[in-house]
Amino acid sequence: MIVTLPRRLKRGMRGRDVLAVQRALARAKYRRWGHFTGRYGKKMGQQMTLFKKHHGIKEEGYGPKTHAKLARYFDRYGASLMLKMGAKLKADKKAVGIEAAIASALIAYNNRGRVHYTQGFGRMTIVRNGIHNLAEWFRHGHHLWEDCSSACTGFFFTARLPDPNGRGYDGQGYTGTLAIHGARILRAVRGALGFYGRFPYHHVVICVAIIGGVAYCVSHGGESGPLWLRYNYRGDFSHWRRYV
Repeated sequence: MIVTLPRRLKRGMRGRDVLAVQRALARAKYRRWGHFTGRYGKKMGQQMTLFKKHHGIKEEGYGPKTHAKLARYFDRYGASLMLKMGAKLKADKKAVGIEAAIASALIAYNNRGRVHYTQGFGRMTIVRNGIHNLAEWFRHGHHLWEDCSSACTGFFFTARLPDPNGRGYDGQGYTGTLAIHGARILRAVRGALGFYGRFPYHHVVICVAIIGGVAYCVSHGGESGPLWLRYNYRGDFSHWRRYV
């Protein structure tokens, strides 16, 4: 049975994957069957040390080398626990990325005096300079030059999310490339991009909050800098797209 390892385990950790490993240790005769806590405690550490000693494994905690030897002892339920934990970790990582992108949009809004508007070659400042921490960038007195689409792209870049333009952050992209990627959704969610006009669209914003059922966005559509606005501040709103 093929069982993937969602993360490296060490003392003090809890989760479905820890429970699955405890079941496998019991099937391998290194742990009493039925006493499964789901916590990597002192006793499990001792059992793991003994297992690694018997199999000539040298690595810290429960990593890929140990898993390669123990994997054959996983039953179907244990394997399903590992898969569920992997899905949870993946979802958690995406959620963290979305929040990071929103945080970058709000940092730009709070420093809008240093965020300039351009549709020329100077745009994509965030991507071209490899900026992953906007707060630090502004703290050193630096400025940004972006338009609506490059700003949204930049917010995703700072959060280390995939390029919403589907171009691998090559410094290119506009509302049209943003609009042919992601998934169109009926209602706004945090981190979604909102489009205005008709394809290839005139403007794009990022949703940063849902308050009283109304979506609020950060919009960079002019030299006044990124603004905090209700999504329907313009009459030509088209739709939302989700990328994560």
